[in-house]
Formats: sequence, structure tokens, C-alpha cells
Amino acid sequence: MVLTFLTVAAIQIDLGSLNIVIALAIAVVKGSLVVYYFMHLKWDRAFHALCIVLAIAFVGIMIGYTLIDTGEFKNNIHTADVAAERTAAK
Repeated sequence: MVLTFLTVAAIQIDLGSLNIVIALAIAVVKGSLVVYYFMHLKWDRAFHALCIVLAIAFVGIMIGYTLIDTGEFKNNIHTADVAAERTAAK
């Protein structure tokens, strides 16, 4: 319940681009607790924990590569969107 109240409180405070970082951090903590207790990873073998950690790391790396790629081509995407809006408005 504490993390739910923390999530609601984080929404109410405007911190600019830091809001997404805070929201993701809270989500990671919640997800970790779910995996640890409700999926019984706490009482399972260390190999299964290693599999979960490696899978999460893989997803994190792929999201990181996607963000780097999006940042690299952001100006091209914006230019294409503006051009499409202008042709649609005619």
C-alpha cells in the first residue's frame, strides 16, 4: 500500500522529465516485490533468480538501444511529422 500511495503522490508533483524516472523506479520496485514473493523466487533455486535477472537485463539493454536510436533520429522523425501534417491540412 505504501508504494501505491507513493505512486499517487509522485503523480501530483511536477518534476518535469524526472517524473518518468521516478515512475519507472517505483514500478521496478513493485515488480521486484511481485517476482520475489508472489512468484516464490525467494524460496527457489539461485539458477531461476539468475534467469530472471538476465532476462530483465536483456530487456533493459534493448530499451536502452531503442532510446539511443530514437534520440539519434529524433529530428528526422519530427521533420517527417510536420511535413505529413502540412500535406494532410491541405
